[in-house]
Amino acid sequence: MTLIRVGMARFRINHLVTFYWGYIALIGFAGMILLVLDAVLGMGGSSHEAACIF
Repeated sequence: MTLIRVGMARFRINHLVTFYWGYIALIGFAGMILLVLDAVLGMGGSSHEAACIF
């Protein structure tokens, strides 16, 4: 009985970690695409300001 509970807990933890990492990676990828588009299109020199913030 305990092995089943431990297995289920591990499965849930793995599922949550995978979900959140996927979500974070998606947000990061979208941000990277926006930065690339901003650099390519050169919208108002905002990429300079973003570089100064970091």
